[in-house]
Amino acid sequence: MGDSLYQAAVGRARQPVIYREQGVPDTPEGRFEMICLYMSVLIERLNREGETGRAVAQETFDAMFRDLDGALREMAVGDLSVSKKIKALASHFYTALEAYTPAIKEGDAVALSSALAETPDLDARPNIEALASGALTWRGGLAECPGEALLRGETCVSSPEMSASA
Repeated sequence: MGDSLYQAAVGRARQPVIYREQGVPDTPEGRFEMICLYMSVLIERLNREGETGRAVAQETFDAMFRDLDGALREMAVGDLSVSKKIKALASHFYTALEAYTPAIKEGDAVALSSALAETPDLDARPNIEALASGALTWRGGLAECPGEALLRGETCVSSPEMSASA
């Protein structure tokens, strides 16, 4: 479950329009920030499913950091420094989750735009409003997804368009 939900969030975070037209730097930092944004949306939705939802949210978080650990190792980052980098990424993720979740929970595009504007990894100043809108659009789709489906690892939201119209 966690792996498929994490992959759904990554799919959202890797939409080409985010990088080509909305101005997020297509760098490891920019990509990670978008994963943080879409994982925040997903975790907020899962947490609404009670104890089981929180357990699936934890599985999804674990899948995220297994993937990041593997990616760092593939990039030939030394074994000793991988754990330090993972700790730094986890700290950054928790900071983003704390900053984004209140706005996501309320569906507040202005507040989410403000939180995104404070993100140092987005200092290129992308189209923050479009980023917030995209995340909240996914939130709306996830809200319509039955909890039972989410808890099985299904997002019930069609894949994003991979073009400028997304």
